[in-house]
Amino acid sequence: AILGDSGIAALQVDYRKNFSHLLEQYLNASSTCGTKYEVMNFGIGSAGTFTEYQTYKKKIAQYKPDQVIVMFDNDYDDNIIKSGYDLENYSEERRSVAIKAFLLQFTLPKFLYSKLIGNETFISFLHFVGILEGNTALRSDTNTATSTSLVATSSKYYTYTFDILTRFRELVQHDGAKFSVVIFPNETLDYTHEGDWNKDPHVANMLDFLKRKKFDYMDPSPALYKAKSGVTGCLSFDCGSHFTEQGHQIFSDILYQYVAKELSVGLSCTSR
Repeated sequence: AILGDSGIAALQVDYRKNFSHLLEQYLNASSTCGTKYEVMNFGIGSAGTFTEYQTYKKKIAQYKPDQVIVMFDNDYDDNIIKSGYDLENYSEERRSVAIKAFLLQFTLPKFLYSKLIGNETFISFLHFVGILEGNTALRSDTNTATSTSLVATSSKYYTYTFDILTRFRELVQHDGAKFSVVIFPNETLDYTHEGDWNKDPHVANMLDFLKRKKFDYMDPSPALYKAKSGVTGCLSFDCGSHFTEQGHQIFSDILYQYVAKELSVGLSCTSR
């Protein structure tokens, strides 16, 4: 089972040509002893680790996967929004969504909401009664429109995200599956300069955490840099967003090498 954001959902390309589908084909082509592999793609646009944790609990655990891979991209942003919620009891808190949907069917609530959305007292009230999702601490940290990306550099939000990943690993391992993290490529770099990848503070902080806590993880940047040197043009659309078909092809090859080793794909029946 693979979790992540829109880069993993890969709605920009034909499903048969995204890296998760190609990975499944490669695994089955290398399979021994009649083993059949299924790769389940649970990518959700703009999802962070908080949302991925909930997705695993509600949608994935029932399938009892052998391996769960969290593709970590810019997950801090979504985690900031969700940091005011209980990680373990989020389904109970989400009942407020039904209330909000009901109220916004009527003209008066919609009118008041549009007029008062900039009022701090009004926003705090909506947070208090559970109608508006979000974290009030985010608003107090900065008043700029780019608050999410700015606050994401704060150590407390790194700590919060790392806590989710730690609990995520515990949950998956308790269910008897392997858990690993793949730091999903930052497409804006397009991998043209070796070492640029690790200058991103998100990447550097995540790598440091994964090493210290002995997570199973993969950093695909060296392989992507090597592959990019033999490619004309970008691996992502407009050199700044999601993978092109060629990017998916290259990334599927890289991911296959990692997953095949993790799952011992291709070993003889006796050695397995």
